[in-house]
Amino acid sequence: MKYAKSIALLAGVVTALIAQPASANALQDIQQRGELRVATDMSLPPSGMLDASMKPVGSDVETAELLAKDWGLS
Repeated sequence: MKYAKSIALLAGVVTALIAQPASANALQDIQQRGELRVATDMSLPPSGMLDASMKPVGSDVETAELLAKDWGLS
């Protein structure tokens, strides 16, 4: 039983280390693409929510917009 738990723990650790979120390799990749792609949860005010016209608003959205502007992106 102890051996099975050790193997399960090892498998979990290896899986966690292998699973990485998608990301750009460098700022140059993002600038070459010409847009900043950001994912956020729109159900967590004030970080992200939809206004009356269904436009994303909130601190996450504002931060992404400021980064895009600072990096010269659309």
